[in-house]
Amino acid sequence: MAGIWLDIFLGKIGKYIVLFIDRYWLFILPVVIIYGIFLTIASINLKRIEAKVLKEILRQGSVLLGRGYQLNYVQIVDSIKIDWDKFIKTYSFFPYIASHQNLWVSKTNIFTVRDIILSEKTKIIEILSSHGLMKKYSEEA
Repeated sequence: MAGIWLDIFLGKIGKYIVLFIDRYWLFILPVVIIYGIFLTIASINLKRIEAKVLKEILRQGSVLLGRGYQLNYVQIVDSIKIDWDKFIKTYSFFPYIASHQNLWVSKTNIFTVRDIILSEKTKIIEILSSHGLMKKYSEEA
């Protein structure tokens, strides 16, 4: 009876997948657990790098806006320079990173870290305004 229900709802291929998992779950489970641990460590690695980069953006933004220069948003974003290589070498403890949006890991390098952390063009402005720097600046201007 269960075989008929599997055929009706999942089709032949789905039935074979369920039967395969049912027969070999003892061998599949350790692989899934090991990959889960690997993915967790890679995600923690990215979060650690991201936290330090956000602190650096806030530090540079407060220095720029604290000088009293009349800068617009584009000039502020262009003035903030992040040494990605230094942050990756200093704060990365694992050679891989994992985004919270993905179930796959990427090699830790400058391009992938920068793309994941600054995925949106307005991310720097959002970071500065969420900590009150851009709000204070826009009230003065």
